Amino acid sequence: MSVYTKFAIIGAGGIGGTIADELLKKGATVSILTRDDTQQTLQAFKARGAKLFKVVYGDEDAVKKALAGSEVAI
Repeated sequence: MSVYTKFAIIGAGGIGGTIADELLKKGATVSILTRDDTQQTLQAFKARGAKLFKVVYGDEDAVKKALAGSEVAI
């Protein structure tokens, strides 16, 4: 695994979801930024340990808060 262990994924649909799935399998810390945190697939990631951040992407402070502590943003 990479030397990085803390990842933020901006949008976990499609390819982002696949990346989140693989990172969680490897035990990485995963934060997911999303506009809608009620989606069933995102709730499944949360149940596996991912942190969900509902953000308005135009709100710079909210995005910074959601990215805080991450080493890599995808």
